Amino acid sequence: MIQAYHFEGTQIQELTFTELNAHLADTVWIDLFNPTEEEEVLIEDLLGIDIPTREEMQRIELSSRLYQHNNTLFATINTITGNTLHSETHAVTFVLHNKWLITVRYVEGLPYNNFIEKVKLDHTLFPKGSFILSFFLEEITEQLADILENATHVIEELNRHIFKYDYASNGTSKTKKPDFKNIISQIGRSEDLLSQTRESLFTITRMLSFILQTSYFQNHENKKITMIMRDITSLLDHATFLSNKTNFLLDATLGMINIEQSSIIKIVSVAAVVFLPPTLVASIYGMNFQYMPELQWYVGYPFAIFLMILSGFLPYKYFKYKGWL
Repeated sequence: MIQAYHFEGTQIQELTFTELNAHLADTVWIDLFNPTEEEEVLIEDLLGIDIPTREEMQRIELSSRLYQHNNTLFATINTITGNTLHSETHAVTFVLHNKWLITVRYVEGLPYNNFIEKVKLDHTLFPKGSFILSFFLEEITEQLADILENATHVIEELNRHIFKYDYASNGTSKTKKPDFKNIISQIGRSEDLLSQTRESLFTITRMLSFILQTSYFQNHENKKITMIMRDITSLLDHATFLSNKTNFLLDATLGMINIEQSSIIKIVSVAAVVFLPPTLVASIYGMNFQYMPELQWYVGYPFAIFLMILSGFLPYKYFKYKGWL
């Protein structure tokens, strides 16, 4: 789908492809959303440029993502779509050709609605494509900042949930024991989201460094791009901090699971040792030998029961004394 926009007085008008031919000189932004091959060819013939295909946009080498050809700038970044549970990264390509900005995308979520609303307030803020590009980069950076802010709240909540339980209470704590399986799942989702955010921030950083070396950006845009680069640098540092914290929480959770498993194994081992002497006594008096004096005693049966209780009680008290229970 081709969506084009041009200024008509103080209003921004959406154009069809047929109208685009007549108003090309006044057009500032051409948006290719999930374009077909035929639509790509139409724009290529109209503007005389080569629109990158979806496969070309997804290549990871810098030469395929950032390049300039015949005074036309091509830059591809990764953006995040979806929520924290089901987030995905998608490539978006920005093309600066003369005064026009062409965006090529195969996913919804690009903050063009905010652009249209801002144009309605003052269309003189966007006289050409480079201004619109700097606006989009600013919006995407703010979106990534919001994602990191939400991730920070999730990680802090996980931290409180893991460590608020009193593990030394031996089950008497009033706080509910953490569900470690659910915690590990949340940590995994958080780390995946952070990895996607860092990848997106890195691609924007490389793009900004590249476009600042071109002639498309003047002093006003350069100042804005520089501010965006400072913001992204701080966001990258924060994302790295959060990633390190999620790794710490994962290690802490696995450590708690190991401690819990060790406690269970210790209890089972001690129980086996405690019940071993009574089992030995019961085994002895369960023999069918003819000459066993205790079998003829009037108190033989109570004596055997007492001996089994005593032989189990003494090891239990010894383990408690040593602090093994």
